[in-house]
Amino acid sequence: DVKNVPGRPKTDKLDSVWLAKLNERSMLRRSFVPPADIRRMRDVTRMRVDLVADRTRVK
Repeated sequence: DVKNVPGRPKTDKLDSVWLAKLNERSMLRRSFVPPADIRRMRDVTRMRVDLVADRTRVK
């Protein structure tokens, strides 16, 4: 939502100040945080992908 606002200059410093002001005023939506089971499954999946890539690299 925040990225698609037209007419704003794009610098990291200006963006950070603007986001801080929006956060102070509670104008930002909360991020989705999946349940603990899903987070653990994602961690296992990421680890498996890394291990498969390492195995392939070693071969």
